Amino acid sequence: MLDNSIDILKGIGEKRRSSFNNYGIYTIRDLLYHFPYKYKDITQKEYFSDKIDGDEIVAWVKITSKPFLKRKNSAMNFISFYVSDGNSKAKCIFFNQQYLLKSLNKDDEFIIIGTIKKENNSVQLVNPKIINPDETTPNIITQYRLPTTIKQKSFVKVIKNAFEATNSQLIDSLPEKLRLNYNLCTVNYAIEHIHFPVNLNALNSARNRLAFEEMFFFILVLRKLRKASLNKKGISLSASDNDVSKLLNTLPYALTKAQENVINEIRYDISGQNKNIHVMNRLLQGDVGCGKTVVAMVAIYISYINTYQSAMMAPTEILANQHYEECKKFLSPLGINIALLTSSMSTKDKNSIKDDLENGSIDLIIGTHAIIQSGVSFNNLGLAITDEQHRFGVNQRALLSKKGNSPHTLVMSATPVPRTLALILYGDLDISTIDELPPGRKKVETRIVQSNRRNDMYKYISEQVQLDQQAYIVCPLIEESEKLDVLSASEIYTKLKSTYFKDISIGLIHGRISDEEKHYLLNEFTIGNIRALVSTTVIEVGVNVPSATIMVIENAERFGLAQLHQLRGRVGRSDKASWCFMTTETKNETSLERLNIMTSTNDGFIIAQKDLELRGPGQFLGMRQSGILDKRVLALISDYELVQSVKEAADKAENGDFGECIEDLVAEASNRYSRKLKDIVLN
Repeated sequence: MLDNSIDILKGIGEKRRSSFNNYGIYTIRDLLYHFPYKYKDITQKEYFSDKIDGDEIVAWVKITSKPFLKRKNSAMNFISFYVSDGNSKAKCIFFNQQYLLKSLNKDDEFIIIGTIKKENNSVQLVNPKIINPDETTPNIITQYRLPTTIKQKSFVKVIKNAFEATNSQLIDSLPEKLRLNYNLCTVNYAIEHIHFPVNLNALNSARNRLAFEEMFFFILVLRKLRKASLNKKGISLSASDNDVSKLLNTLPYALTKAQENVINEIRYDISGQNKNIHVMNRLLQGDVGCGKTVVAMVAIYISYINTYQSAMMAPTEILANQHYEECKKFLSPLGINIALLTSSMSTKDKNSIKDDLENGSIDLIIGTHAIIQSGVSFNNLGLAITDEQHRFGVNQRALLSKKGNSPHTLVMSATPVPRTLALILYGDLDISTIDELPPGRKKVETRIVQSNRRNDMYKYISEQVQLDQQAYIVCPLIEESEKLDVLSASEIYTKLKSTYFKDISIGLIHGRISDEEKHYLLNEFTIGNIRALVSTTVIEVGVNVPSATIMVIENAERFGLAQLHQLRGRVGRSDKASWCFMTTETKNETSLERLNIMTSTNDGFIIAQKDLELRGPGQFLGMRQSGILDKRVLALISDYELVQSVKEAADKAENGDFGECIEDLVAEASNRYSRKLKDIVLN
């Protein structure tokens, strides 16, 4: 029943089915597992005085002034009136909703749901939701993410029809012994109360069960992928210590112990020393600047001396160019022919590179997604490397591997993931960690700068830049926005150029300029002709300018902790003292707590753990980093201990502790993810 098309349900015609399909909902299972993203408990009274700017509120209110209509122009009008929650008042404004005048009167009472906008001591809500409760109104109001073609009320009706169509007799996919062992409710109870919770306890029980279930089957899928790769016969890429030393002796620095350990793990994987050579699938994670690229170059060199080609895929042209220049510096002198392939190159250059790649005259290809496009063929690919793994999906990683005959795979990430969580998310990979920075690196001193001290900060930075320092200034937007009260790159650039930096060479870089312009500006910054670079997050990864010692992150509260850490990692790349200034106007306690984490440590793994504790795995990971695990399900996970319990349950299931045939559970997992993993063979 769950895998039947939604058009068997009452109220789903061809037009509505098409809208649902376009949104990724095809079956009754898709429908029932499309959970609300927001819940509001209307039994819990909230007050305007307890909220800060930007907070959401559910308030029981009474209209204290007569609603009136005002026209701005022929296309714009608004209704305005004041409400009281019993303690304080707020002004409500509804734009272009003239019909409300007929139903709103002074002294009316109802529930209001909206976002607080505070200026000085006044409170305002724009277009809040009004609920007139009656005996049919649920205690907890749900809200779904939907396209504009599907309304909330009609979607709730379709969900009810779907649940009734299953006769509330959904077959439980989890073994009963497992379910009872981990105190999980039945699937029927979970689906009913995730959509129609009677109270918060019922909602939490449903969340816990569904999050557990999806993570459980996700782990089984990843483990099946891993077993499949272990069963594949791999290419033997052996190298002596003397071979590896030929590359290492050309480096201007010594490797850290952590780098040496990871290199040994990779050599063991790919050489066949384990007597049963299999395809390497290894994740290399390490903090910003820990030296992952050097480790990758050792693997590339080993592939080369065994007459095999290598490929390195990066998410941006900036990062691809950075790797290209770095590899050319150290690998070209050893005879390795290296080429760069990106989508912005001319057709003529692309075709020339493709020909050389196919006939084997290119030993190492570095590029963006262009590498995995159709028409790109290798002569004998032995090693596939993906950098900044969290920006790619599992399918894209698989597409690169499919360019060869079972090549070894190395994926790298500078966005640390706490180890227990990494074991789940990257269950199809072995994990190596570089937890040591090269000697001589100094801690980047990090400070929070409130907006009223911004001018003092820029005065100080201009003085430092004139003393031969270099600075990045990163902004969340390219241009000014009417909707967001944040500083833009263009705005900051114009202001600095005419004030504090008027005698300093300053550049502006963002995603809308051409790649040619980006490369020019970055090169000018690298060689020191540009002393300060105003930018968006295009410089987040792949920019390595050791002489840069100052990083300014404007409106830092708008960035995630991982992104802040990546941006800060653009400085502190030499033995010079470096600084990171995070400007903010927020007074929100949670936002300030996150920023204070950045001031307390430079360790990406500690930051990742704190981020996980603050936000839970769902928000911490997001859709990109989780690969194939659905964002709507991950968002349910708020308990880190739950993730550990799921891993334990998967281990026990594989050992037969729950009496179910593991093959049946894996088949269920494969069925669930078959559409998401269409490019990966699961059977």
